[in-house]
Amino acid sequence: MVSNQNKLTAVIADDELLARQGLCARLESFEQLSIIDTCSNGNEALALALRERPDVLFLDIEMPGMDGMELVEHLLAAPIDMPYIVFTTGYNKFAVKAFEIENCDYLLKPINTDRLMHCVDKISRFYKERDALQKQNKLEQLLSRKVGKTLDCFLDGLAEQGACRLDELSNTITFKSGSDFVRVQLADIQ
Repeated sequence: MVSNQNKLTAVIADDELLARQGLCARLESFEQLSIIDTCSNGNEALALALRERPDVLFLDIEMPGMDGMELVEHLLAAPIDMPYIVFTTGYNKFAVKAFEIENCDYLLKPINTDRLMHCVDKISRFYKERDALQKQNKLEQLLSRKVGKTLDCFLDGLAEQGACRLDELSNTITFKSGSDFVRVQLADIQ
């Protein structure tokens, strides 16, 4: 989902042209986002989401054809990674139902600049945390296959053997040469 330029891809769906254009212009100022398309109704948004697989969907709730809530239900049933959903609406009456959805935010129109900045920061944190968790899971799978231990057991074993202290691990780089390992303290690199 996340593009190779480390920008999060986004689609904006709103039936109001000025609202769509305004949000697009404001979001383009965020270097972590890349707006890949906009659309004016729920049916178009669903087709775009299934085809383009954006990281984030900015959805008006009340749109012709299919509203934002129905769109999310279709996406939840689809065999894709669920994008982060940001509902944009002029009504706060939908907030409770919206927050029942994981990985979502809610922006009330007219959208406050500070609130928009907070929303984009929240989205960025979500994807950084998700990516870190995926890397940790890969590392744990690799350790399990190679040494038959979980990551926690492996780190505890290193600490118990006196091979290194856990706080030292973040300050070192380890190089492998053949079957030998060389650990270099970052402070020693000039």
